[in-house]
Amino acid sequence: NCYRVEWAIWDNLLNENFKNLLGVLDSQQTGKLRAMQQAWIAYRDTTCNFYMDKIQGTMAIPMGAACAVRETARRAMLLQAFMQM
Repeated sequence: NCYRVEWAIWDNLLNENFKNLLGVLDSQQTGKLRAMQQAWIAYRDTTCNFYMDKIQGTMAIPMGAACAVRETARRAMLLQAFMQM
């Protein structure tokens, strides 16, 4: 549950940063940002779901959740950095 709460916080920040970044980009950049986000979501899901495949035990669940939190936090900060460029 702790990871779920933390993930929700980072996910809200990520979505806010994504929305704000969309507001300052031109149409070409907006399309590229959307494609970049879709590729990142696939990367995050594939990477974090691998814990279930590799570990195959009860520890896979919290480790996968920690991965999702970590990757979402990193992405939220990256999108924020793009706003400052």
